[in-house]
Amino acid sequence: MSTHDFLQLDVFNTSAFTGNPLAVVNNADELSAEQMQDIARWIGLSETAFLCAADDDAHADYQVRIFTPDRELPFAGHPTLGAAFAWREFGGSDKTEISQQCQAGTVCVREEAGKWYFAAPELRRTGPLDDNTIGTIVRALGISHYDIIDHSWGDNGPGWALIQLKNADAVRRIKARTHGDVNMAIFGFEESVTHQHAQPIVGAIDEEFVADAGDASEGDAILEVRAVHGSHEDPVTGSANAAIAQFLHAKNAVPKRYRAKQGSRIGFNGEIDINIDSEIWVGGKVAPIIRGTINV
Repeated sequence: MSTHDFLQLDVFNTSAFTGNPLAVVNNADELSAEQMQDIARWIGLSETAFLCAADDDAHADYQVRIFTPDRELPFAGHPTLGAAFAWREFGGSDKTEISQQCQAGTVCVREEAGKWYFAAPELRRTGPLDDNTIGTIVRALGISHYDIIDHSWGDNGPGWALIQLKNADAVRRIKARTHGDVNMAIFGFEESVTHQHAQPIVGAIDEEFVADAGDASEGDAILEVRAVHGSHEDPVTGSANAAIAQFLHAKNAVPKRYRAKQGSRIGFNGEIDINIDSEIWVGGKVAPIIRGTINV
């Protein structure tokens, strides 16, 4: 039997117990993939992260392996931030910019002003959704084809299908039903959002819309997001918000800094900050909730 340091974190939270919970197991190099999967299934959170030594050729500070209760993921957003926070808590380093290896490659993570950010990885798949996928989404969300303003693949590991609805209220109204294997990231803009440094952003957008909104990261969120896969809705989803930001930025449809919110329909209150420079940075708060050890 081996004993490992353990943390349970609240990622993308606005206060305690409002973000997406994450379990992190330290020094997991000697655990097999089967053991990691068993632990993740037993813990039962959306993801469990396991910290291991980085491969020699990865030029990273450490490696994270990410497991849902039933499979391993090449990348996921809130485990990326939580793993970086935990690595530092476990004595890895006090530096504010970290290089993290995962199955999708090496991801840069940084701490800034009390929040943690990851650089959005390159999308593996983009382009419009096919008719069969749209049909599955329409049935799962109980909407019509006409409710969808725009759509695209945004696959950065979990394989998100991005669906833009008319506005944030339309996103909040949907009642997701059990469906197939499509991971759906549904989003819509607030009808009218005023920020300290921004003009109101009104209604749905299209490719000709240019969001000349300055810095929209310090006020209310301008985007409502929901992420649904199978019969499960995720409280707050870094990878989905990264893909949405990449999609909207490519259309010049968002300011360089903005905030999204997620989880309100299932009892959470997560916030995601998006900062765009030469890369798209996805971030939020990370707080430790449970500390201890786990015996394997």
